[in-house]
Amino acid sequence: MAGLVFIDGNLLTQDPARLHAEALAVEGDRIAAVGSRTDVERAVRPGARTVDLGGRTLVPGFNDAHAHAWKLGQLLTSVLDLRGIDSVGLVSGHLPLPTAAEYEEMVGAFGRHQLERGITSSSDCGVRPELVEMYRALDARDTLTQRLNVMPLRRLDGRSDNLPLPDRSLTARLRVDTVKLLADGGLSSATAALRESYRHADGRGVHRFEEEELRELMRETHAAGWRLAVHAIGDEAIERVLSAYESLGPEVPRRRHRIEHLGLPDRGHLRRAATLGIVAVSQTVFIHSLGRNFCEYLPEALLARTYPVREMMEAGITVALSSDAPVVEEDSPLLGIQAAVLRRDAEGFAIAPDQAISAAEAQRAYTAGGAFASGDEANRGTLSPGKRADMAVLSDDPVAVDPEGLSRIRVDMTVVGSKVFER
Repeated sequence: MAGLVFIDGNLLTQDPARLHAEALAVEGDRIAAVGSRTDVERAVRPGARTVDLGGRTLVPGFNDAHAHAWKLGQLLTSVLDLRGIDSVGLVSGHLPLPTAAEYEEMVGAFGRHQLERGITSSSDCGVRPELVEMYRALDARDTLTQRLNVMPLRRLDGRSDNLPLPDRSLTARLRVDTVKLLADGGLSSATAALRESYRHADGRGVHRFEEEELRELMRETHAAGWRLAVHAIGDEAIERVLSAYESLGPEVPRRRHRIEHLGLPDRGHLRRAATLGIVAVSQTVFIHSLGRNFCEYLPEALLARTYPVREMMEAGITVALSSDAPVVEEDSPLLGIQAAVLRRDAEGFAIAPDQAISAAEAQRAYTAGGAFASGDEANRGTLSPGKRADMAVLSDDPVAVDPEGLSRIRVDMTVVGSKVFER
């Protein structure tokens, strides 16, 4: 029996068993039925709320697999807005640490902001110990509006000592089972570690760890049973991270470790990553938002393989698209999908256009791909009976609309379990 039913819709389920449907029923916080209106209405109890979609599109809730919840929340709740640069972390490191009440306000603002964009699951990649405990407290009080994958840091900027591993958590709203490490910097600050010099400067970026130090910290974290999410953008950083993963032994593919960004891999890197079962958590939205910097800073040969999502998929790598908010000014998944399809910067210049993917592939990477990256594909990522009722109602079909119109699609409603958020 169900307490909520959606009818007369265009359902893009991402479920291979039934890719399209017209109706869906919810019981508690789980999907009870998906199919025709007639079939689904049989699962509806008397008095259930009915939502007539009127032909609108219902999709699995978007998953922002790599974001920085409290940092974006800090910008949303203060007069200081640093979005659009990729050194937010460095600047934030010089600001006073928030109080527990301020953290809570920031995370709440972040959740409301992302729910407006249809994002039902998100992340806070790289947090201090006190923030991990704050998330546990919010979860215990049932005040988290989204499902969050919170990744503790092992090393703070400017420190040489390692932080201890916290206790792992796995609840309906909070996941703490993945550690974040940073192998290099970013492209827009010319700190991603490259094999050759940047076009505009005589430098090749920075490594955040000595090679053996990175390898040992990854080995220790892996041995303790944690998953790893290692930031690596430049080709030299990617080489070091893959070599470190290869040193961890035969269990690596089963652990489903990640590389965050994977900005400038070559084909050899992609073959090795596929063999290791690495999940690529990438950001096509950077092409739109930061592409002008890439064109100015990167040598031509590297620009031609910047964020090569098409080749990642062809190599057999699972790709989860994400925003890295607040690095970009707009974290809408629909803008990220559009960027994956068009591969143009904000001024219309094409960047590695041969790496474009279809809107259907990009939507899957923002839903099922994100669920897989977090290890929670059994509960979300598709509109399937038994999975959590995490969904977004869109004003148009992102697969059928002209790609130029993708970023103009409205999110009319977002559902997280049994909770409905309408705009």
